[in-house]
Amino acid sequence: MFSVTMIVQKVEDSMNSVKICQFDIFLHFFSKIDYDTIRKQAHKEPRMDGMIKVSYTVMCKNDVSIELTLNKLLENEKIAKAIKSEFATGLRNLALMSKNNCEVTIKTAKEVHELEVSKNDFADLLELAEEDARKNKRLKKECDGVELVNIVTVD
Repeated sequence: MFSVTMIVQKVEDSMNSVKICQFDIFLHFFSKIDYDTIRKQAHKEPRMDGMIKVSYTVMCKNDVSIELTLNKLLENEKIAKAIKSEFATGLRNLALMSKNNCEVTIKTAKEVHELEVSKNDFADLLELAEEDARKNKRLKKECDGVELVNIVTVD
């Protein structure tokens, strides 16, 4: 519960009278507070209850991630020929164009793995994900690390 008080002062000026409003907010809490309990809890190590669901992928040396513009992709003769033969068979004098120059991303498709850990282990999520990947034999010859994809708290 709280209360708000408003103080209005009237100040006389030589030409006009001006009202100045000043708002003071006073919070009044009506409950018994055990300061010894609060002091003891402040000195304890903070513990969080609950779990965290971590999603990760395995990173490999031969992974690909390339960003191209759509115009650059359509300028490639092999791609233009494949599009024309698929969608405009038998037609001649065709030009491929795009209205907006959006980006096309070519990247390695990855499987997302999940693991659940305690909220207290938040600082060690990367190490725990790597340990889980090693334990489940997901780190192969050319794969040496993990990438965290998503972190979600679970009640």
